[in-house]
Amino acid sequence: MRMYGSSPGHSENVLISADGLTSMNNEARIPEGGFALLSTTSQNAALAHFITALTFDPYQELLWTGNNTGRVVSFYGAQLDKYTAFLSSTNSNIRALLASETVIFSLTSKRLRANRRQGISLFTHMSDHMTDLTCMHRLSDVPHKLLLGGNQQQIIQFDVETQKEIRIVSVKQKNCLALRSNQKFLFSSDSEGNVTLRHLTTVDAIHALQAHQGSIADFDVCGNKLITCGYSPRMGKMAGDRFIMIYDLRTLRSLPPVPLPMAPSYCRFLPSYSDGRIMVCSQSGELIVMDLNEQSSQMPIQLDTNGFAITSLDVSTSKQCIAFGDQTGLIHLFSDRMEPIFNENSWGTDFPDPIAFHPPVNIDDPEPSYGVFPLPFPVDDHYASDWPEQLCIRRFRQPDPISEKVIDSMRMVQFVGYAHNPRAGTSLRGFNVCPYTSSTHDKCSNAMKNDDILHIPKFYLRTEGKLTSKAEEIDFKRYNRTEFNALENSVETSPACMLLLAMYHLMNVRTVFLSHFCYLESCISCEMNLLFRLLTDRPVSSVVSAKNFMKTFRSIDDGKKWADAVANASLAQTVRLFMQVFSKILDKELSETTAGVALRKEMEISFTLNNHCIRCSEHYQSALAQLYISLAYPTSNEKIGFCTLLEKTLNCPEQNEAICQKCGKLARFASTRRVRLLPNILALDMTASTETEQAFWISHIQAFESRSVTAPNSVTEHKVKLCRYGTECRNPNCRYLHNDDSKCETNVLTTEGTTTYYECPHYIPNSVHIKITDGICTVSENKMENSTSFHLVAAIFIINEDEETQTEEHLVTAIRSKQDSCWILFNSWSVTRISENEALRLHACWKLPAILYYVQDRENGGKEAAKNESRAIIPRSVFWNDLDSNKIKIPERGSKVAIYAKYAISEAGEKRVSEVSAVDEDGSCFISSVIKEPGIKSDMDNSQTLKRVSLKLLYLIQEKITIIGYKIEHLFEMLNIHVSEEQVKDIVLLYRPLFKRSLSLNALAQHFFGESVDEEETDPIDLARLSLRLYTKFNELKEADEADINIAVLTHALETNIS
Repeated sequence: MRMYGSSPGHSENVLISADGLTSMNNEARIPEGGFALLSTTSQNAALAHFITALTFDPYQELLWTGNNTGRVVSFYGAQLDKYTAFLSSTNSNIRALLASETVIFSLTSKRLRANRRQGISLFTHMSDHMTDLTCMHRLSDVPHKLLLGGNQQQIIQFDVETQKEIRIVSVKQKNCLALRSNQKFLFSSDSEGNVTLRHLTTVDAIHALQAHQGSIADFDVCGNKLITCGYSPRMGKMAGDRFIMIYDLRTLRSLPPVPLPMAPSYCRFLPSYSDGRIMVCSQSGELIVMDLNEQSSQMPIQLDTNGFAITSLDVSTSKQCIAFGDQTGLIHLFSDRMEPIFNENSWGTDFPDPIAFHPPVNIDDPEPSYGVFPLPFPVDDHYASDWPEQLCIRRFRQPDPISEKVIDSMRMVQFVGYAHNPRAGTSLRGFNVCPYTSSTHDKCSNAMKNDDILHIPKFYLRTEGKLTSKAEEIDFKRYNRTEFNALENSVETSPACMLLLAMYHLMNVRTVFLSHFCYLESCISCEMNLLFRLLTDRPVSSVVSAKNFMKTFRSIDDGKKWADAVANASLAQTVRLFMQVFSKILDKELSETTAGVALRKEMEISFTLNNHCIRCSEHYQSALAQLYISLAYPTSNEKIGFCTLLEKTLNCPEQNEAICQKCGKLARFASTRRVRLLPNILALDMTASTETEQAFWISHIQAFESRSVTAPNSVTEHKVKLCRYGTECRNPNCRYLHNDDSKCETNVLTTEGTTTYYECPHYIPNSVHIKITDGICTVSENKMENSTSFHLVAAIFIINEDEETQTEEHLVTAIRSKQDSCWILFNSWSVTRISENEALRLHACWKLPAILYYVQDRENGGKEAAKNESRAIIPRSVFWNDLDSNKIKIPERGSKVAIYAKYAISEAGEKRVSEVSAVDEDGSCFISSVIKEPGIKSDMDNSQTLKRVSLKLLYLIQEKITIIGYKIEHLFEMLNIHVSEEQVKDIVLLYRPLFKRSLSLNALAQHFFGESVDEEETDPIDLARLSLRLYTKFNELKEADEADINIAVLTHALETNIS
């Protein structure tokens, strides 16, 4: 087949092959203004589906196509190389395509889909207003909004950023089949032959032009001209009009129509050379490029479509290319030049990395060159020569102060001082006389030099090693010789563990959470209830894990945000953010519950804010309540005491922005606050997260802190010998000292048996007294009339083992002991007694305060206080949410139940409880739960959270029900529940041989009952019943004095099978 192309102003014709210019020799050329076939490709070579939508990407060299099966395919460049392909909708044709900066929008009749150019789906929008959509348009002035129209009497205004429909505009016309716009108007066409001019913002109709008697096939706008092509009724049928209608938008009047030799279905402006240059095309493939000002030559170009119709058309933004799509799925690209571009300034297109081919190396070559092997550089990796991030921060260093001698000899000329350069006659005359130094580092170094003790006491250092079951039995007495249990501390749980320990030893706060009970799936107050129960009930010198608390905390939205925010934050910033999020979650969870009222009574401090609007000078009051106070550090270098700092924090004015109640506009407010009510427990956030706050502590610690010195003429101290094995001693009851820091752990005993003290001044006082007068607080270390006394009972400190990098930071908690004047220091699982001077002592380089708790009346701490605990009673209703609750028979008090649990490995590689089943003495199942993670929905009927299962087991423990199970202790360990030895019967311990060998459940079942069980495949309910049978069998053997004989026979049988 041959095609002839012509252009206005040229009489010569160019012969072009049907395969396009790419297959012709270099002598073929295109006359100026003419278009010829450049390339042809199929959207899908395997299946032929007609092209329903086609658009050029205005940002990249891409052509986007969509077919009647919902598939979107993109092609790169003039050669139409396939780039990406994805399925936008199933069995629904693509009505329109639109490309933005980052997103490709595809429209079907009832949905809008957004994908990245690589095919990744971003969102899909559907609504009741989408009934039969056909077009979409994007305004250049408002790029984040889309206009959707179709065969319906509504135009939808859709916001891409919020993914919501922000306006639904009803139109008077029958429908809206196409949308165009220019600088002044929005244009829409309908099936009744009208082109309606609309307002760009409100989409309201302004004027309507009756262009055709029937439907409008296509129209386009350029400058002040509008062209349309459409249909008119003839002989009772719709037939295409063989002319183009032209309108002048300045006068809104029609110009003489342009007659054509065929009925056009598409029309577009091609303003490359003039604004009157257009192209028209019919469905049969006849293409005409012409000028409205010169209509002499209208020679059509016939497309090779094998008789199939043209179904879509688009023109590139550069006006150099025209793309056609037909019924067979072919895309035809026409151009007016040999090497066209789609856009004038296209962005770069992302392509996959090419496969690297390296030169071959002989396997027998003993000395290959290292340069042959390229060094890969992954995105998440770094070279050993890369500098740390903290050393790559751009900072300005301050020079040392100029000496007084230079200042006295300085000569002032206007405002510039001149002094003699001592290096003027040397080669160093261009260098600084006073070298640059780091003032902060010098102050910290001087503080270290002036301190008598230059090392960190051992009980402050991070505890190394990992706990195992054997370590729990052997080493706990060495790490903890007190009457308190510890929390296992890690990098992820450090802020939570130390804060929970401090709150646990505040008796009133502990009682608040022990009395709390609710059915919420993710409730950190309930997790604190379980954790506090375990800390009280567990035998002394054991470690409790807070992993369940952290899982619940991270499952809450605010907890997730906290985890993301502190990924790369310092420890001080992590603690500060945790206090904010923790207080916010508690206030939201407890709200107006009994526990919430009690907690606010204990810890909430109330303020009255006197607000002044800077904009309208309005004055009004508001209330403010906080569970803790963040210390307001001064901006000046003035040395102030702790009481003065706390007083300024309580009375400090504030400035913020808010909506004014009078003028109703956003304005700045100046607020002064007055204290209405002081809490029973005053919590202070002391974290120093900025350089200014750290510099404050460096200067104030040097000014206010001092080390204790030995009293002159004091009596001789009682000397205790050091252990000859030092820190390697393995005797848990060794009576000798094992390190140099033991003197700091206990008070020094004199020969008379009394304690010798020397008062050491500290920046943090042991007690403060606060007096309120008309809402203004006065804070002092001395007792005042009508003042409230607060005593320091708990403190959390940040320990920095490496001051240069600040990477070895961790938290410790110090608790005041009731039995004596000592303090208890919790450092992970290490618990140590220290003196009060050691607890209150700060160090600028390695020990700074984080959180302090002052209490009005001294708390009763430790195990003695546990006698006065008030715990919530677990009701029977914890069983009532099951689907078969009406059939469940809850065991009575003092009865026996059997429990079996199955475990699984989570995605993080941790072992977790997956199923828990329990049966009563009759073998009836009353617990059958599949454990689901908090915050994750499950489609199983019997799925429950770990918290709900824990409450059910706590009810059994509360009712003194004997619990039987195989390795049941491990379940209680993971659930953070303690059961007394008299109330739990573990099958493993009952049937353990004399030489301490544990037997499997399968071995016991085969020996006693001749049954074989697979613990992985068998239902946990049947395994719980088997545990109950084994317990009954053990009691029978014990009564007949045959237990030891049967165990010996079973052990011999197992050894025979093994051999």
